[in-house]
Amino acid sequence: MRTTNILRAFIGLKLSRGSWKWIDGTSAANVPWYTGQPSGDGPCAQLLEERNSFGVNDIRCTGVWTQGVLCEVRLI
Repeated sequence: MRTTNILRAFIGLKLSRGSWKWIDGTSAANVPWYTGQPSGDGPCAQLLEERNSFGVNDIRCTGVWTQGVLCEVRLI
């Protein structure tokens, strides 16, 4: 079991004019926020795994790309 590492990855979710939206502009519904989130820490969101628990956390956008990125690809 992993106890010291924390997984963080930008998931393409950003705050835009007071609403959380995916980077393609679609509205985000049913986001599995961690308890107490979004807390106003920043306009970007990351998937956070800590102690085998996953949730979404708001963060500053600075340096978000260095944490890892999760992407969705549409198959044709």
